[in-house]
Amino acid sequence: MVGAGIAGIFMLHRLRQLGIPATVLEKGAGVGGTWFWNRYPGAQCDVPSMQYSYSFDEGLQQEWEWSQHHARQPEIETYLNQVVDRFQLRDGIRLNTTVERMTWQGEEGHWLVETDDGAQFRAGQCVMATGGYHTWVVPDIRGLGRFGGELLYTNHWPLEPVLFGGKRIGIIGTGSSGVQTATALAKEPIESLHVFQRSPSYVVPSRDRTLDAEYVRDYKATYAERRARARRTGYGTDVVPIPVGEGTTAEVSDEEFLRRAAIAWDLGGGAMGTVFPDFLVDAAANRRVTEFLRGKIREIVRDPVVAERLSARDHFLGAKRIVIVDGYFEIYNQPNVHLVDVRESPIKEITETAVRTSDTEYPLDMLIMATGFDSATGAMLAIDVVGEGGRTLRESWAGGHQTFLGIGVPGFPNMYMINAAGSPGIRSHMMVQAEHHVEWISDLILHQREHDIASVQPSEAAATQWMEHLLEVAATTLLTVDDTQYLGSNVPGKPRLVTSYLGGVGRYRDICDRVAASGYPGWILQRRDGSAVAPSREWEGPVAAVPERVANVI
Repeated sequence: MVGAGIAGIFMLHRLRQLGIPATVLEKGAGVGGTWFWNRYPGAQCDVPSMQYSYSFDEGLQQEWEWSQHHARQPEIETYLNQVVDRFQLRDGIRLNTTVERMTWQGEEGHWLVETDDGAQFRAGQCVMATGGYHTWVVPDIRGLGRFGGELLYTNHWPLEPVLFGGKRIGIIGTGSSGVQTATALAKEPIESLHVFQRSPSYVVPSRDRTLDAEYVRDYKATYAERRARARRTGYGTDVVPIPVGEGTTAEVSDEEFLRRAAIAWDLGGGAMGTVFPDFLVDAAANRRVTEFLRGKIREIVRDPVVAERLSARDHFLGAKRIVIVDGYFEIYNQPNVHLVDVRESPIKEITETAVRTSDTEYPLDMLIMATGFDSATGAMLAIDVVGEGGRTLRESWAGGHQTFLGIGVPGFPNMYMINAAGSPGIRSHMMVQAEHHVEWISDLILHQREHDIASVQPSEAAATQWMEHLLEVAATTLLTVDDTQYLGSNVPGKPRLVTSYLGGVGRYRDICDRVAASGYPGWILQRRDGSAVAPSREWEGPVAAVPERVANVI
């Protein structure tokens, strides 16, 4: 297996339960994946902590105690390490090991895996738990390499403590990482903070709080029904309906709309999507909600020019990741915090001591790059994967990712992906989706062993049909309109293609489980002599027709 994050940890545990030997190869110096690398100031999860945990072990979920409603990075990393130790998994994880090349050895029927330290591994199956947010984007900014101060990246923050007191700090990027970092650093005794913004994000309050003991007891007592409900939702979270009344977002009166919007704002977190479930499929609804959010910025930020610059207008709400954090807009009322709009004044270069825009130079002691990821496909393509006939994954995906169920790729036998492109992946609650993928894939591996199946891969026809279905579903939403990371548009030269299945976690789960229960139609199962285990059957597609509108897809 590749990757010791949320998915890789559970996959190792699951395979050991089934008596299947496995080794995890992990690039980092510790386990946790995203929660190992992204240890920047203010890093926190946007899924409520009581849901952001494994459900496979009752003792684990009853005994673990979260401190906050939205857990911070250190607590999540501690949790994942505790899971590794609790289930004695550490001896199966090889840290500081980067997989550089994987080659399918057809005659031998296994993968040859080569790492950066010269080691080689032979594996009958390779499970790719590489993560949707791992491969870092380094922007092409002139002079970036010659900055003489402290140059830091949110997506691979240093393990050693970083001191901020008295420093002039700049942050480039205002996605989740940049916004959370800026909010945290504004509370430090810094001299100044300059936030370089290209495109403002939609930001809503998290309304974070210390968890109440009674709330925790009730939650744990009802975990079974909550977990079951979460698996049926669009995003994979336990969405509790908020009774606000009848009528669509676009049609209700101004008075009624503002009443509902105030409820969502006061609740914070994901409540905006629960109160207004149609904002991702109805442009009029989306515009109405975004104008409300811009009004909140004008109420909070005293300088009207700065408030306008912070007001997103270039994309639909939800097309980019909605940032959930408390107190972001308030930092711009501080005299030492400054917003730099790089659309008005583009960054020309970075010198040894400053960021230079078209009209000003900003001297800095520390520069923080919050410039994001080559998401969904980047981690897979960072490895030189060579499949049947010497064809590489990069060649196979030159025009865009091609998968069946987001789990397998034609021409790459016995290679299974978790939370990858073509699955709900990065548009879902990763913990819930990872658990389903781990269970589904491990069942298929067990099926291989029990029936002496040498190789499994999806057919070209099944992958083509799946991608057509994925695009058909995506077309019912507003999420294919704007250029965003979810379409690969943040990476120069990357094919523009929706990376996630947007029909919802529940519907996706039904599709996958029906495939398994039907004997894996759409998959080519072969014995070592090349003969088919059973007559090949193509996937017949989803049973239900694509709905006119897919609600609750975030």
